[in-house]
Amino acid sequence: MENYAWGHHRRFNAYANYFKQKFGKRIQKLSIDAGFTCPNRDGTIARGGCTYCNNKAFSPSYCSTGISVQQQIEEGITFHKERYGADQFLAYFQSYTNTYTSLDKLKEVYEPALQHKDIVGIVIGTRPDCIDDEKLAYFQTLSQQKYLTIEYGIESTYDETLQRINRGHTFEQTKEAIEKTASYGLNVGGHLIVGLPGETREMMMDQVSVLNALPLTTIKFHQLQIIKDTVMARQYKENPDAFRLFEMKEYIDFIIDIVERLNPDFIIERFSAEAPPRFNLSKSWGVRSADLISMIEQRMKERHTFQGKFLNNQKKAMTQDEIKTIPAFDYFKDGDKEEKIRKLAPYIIGDNLKNPMNHGALIRLGSNIGAQKVFFTQNPDELSITKVKKTAGSSHTHMDFEFLEWEEIMKEIPEDYVWIAIETSSRAKMLYEQVLPEKCVFVVGNESYGLPKERLRQCHQHIYIPMPGNTKSMNVSHAATVVAFEWVRQQLL
Repeated sequence: MENYAWGHHRRFNAYANYFKQKFGKRIQKLSIDAGFTCPNRDGTIARGGCTYCNNKAFSPSYCSTGISVQQQIEEGITFHKERYGADQFLAYFQSYTNTYTSLDKLKEVYEPALQHKDIVGIVIGTRPDCIDDEKLAYFQTLSQQKYLTIEYGIESTYDETLQRINRGHTFEQTKEAIEKTASYGLNVGGHLIVGLPGETREMMMDQVSVLNALPLTTIKFHQLQIIKDTVMARQYKENPDAFRLFEMKEYIDFIIDIVERLNPDFIIERFSAEAPPRFNLSKSWGVRSADLISMIEQRMKERHTFQGKFLNNQKKAMTQDEIKTIPAFDYFKDGDKEEKIRKLAPYIIGDNLKNPMNHGALIRLGSNIGAQKVFFTQNPDELSITKVKKTAGSSHTHMDFEFLEWEEIMKEIPEDYVWIAIETSSRAKMLYEQVLPEKCVFVVGNESYGLPKERLRQCHQHIYIPMPGNTKSMNVSHAATVVAFEWVRQQLL
């Protein structure tokens, strides 16, 4: 079974596997409430806390400020040993802001925890406005003894969102804190909520490139849940139309879209949140986190994808000043350029096409650009093969094409190819503003109905062609030709 860049066969850089590689066994987290608060709760910078937060919704029964940290550790270890059979643990200081006090107080909390024989490390959840050089230097010293991560609630990269949810800090503060923490050689975790009010799906996706530039070690993704007894719960009841919550199937494909664009060095700790039903005001998905991970991995397998797939296929966009004008007939005078195009060898797929002339035109296009193969999904008995070959001309004799079921086509194409739907979908980006990846699969759909939703979800990118005239649609083979030759142009520059 193939191993990816992170050293195992799972299609994402998984937190559990990271610890198995590091410690040689399963490491279980146990949550600790050390009795801290937050500066946006106590009036220092705001009151009420984050609008989505109710700490009771994610605190286990053994985790309470009514008992000491040491007792919480003992009870947590007993609980997890019985439930999971684990024998080594990370103490996760999760509740509120776990650096929001003096350094002397922090020492009283963390040093006894690290002295426990079954604790191999600690994870400290905090805010970017509650860290400083003195504390970071202390944590650096602790990290030389046992594993240590500082985890920041990023939640969003948009300041307007952070203000809307009453975080009380800016994204620039988050960025500075993460960079400073990393400069001390510490592991840095980040947490992002997917689906916050006011953010479109496109805005959420655009955050990925911002996150990729941060020196993160680990990252968590949580879908937005509306938790009872919060400010957000009240807002949701008053104006539910302001919230567009994810259905499970939609979220699975959306989070995979994110993962495909995510820095492969980031270790993914979580894909989702799982609030107990008694706290969850929004619709429950009815599955446990472990089951959802299995569903995500299965979907990634179906999509032939993995973490960073799209990121690794991106090239640096050129400025207008960098774009060269190449005279006609000079394209392939440089044999290296011709060889490059042939090695990249894109694929073309025509899904459920009805006009045999479109089949023939795509076969001819494949031959024009040196495609690896052209696939069609429908039964060839339903077509006039004579018309297909007539339109293709001599191309049908030397361009490899085949009629297969969609699932069979997916098995034929290597996993490092990026699937591009040529379609005017809600996710589509304008062709001439995109840097097309080197290894492409160009997909066009039915002449009347285009590509169905299921096919669109399986494509990594959606591209549309701008049409300034009165007619806003284009023949499918013509559209494929426009996109394919823009790809050729970009490879030649």
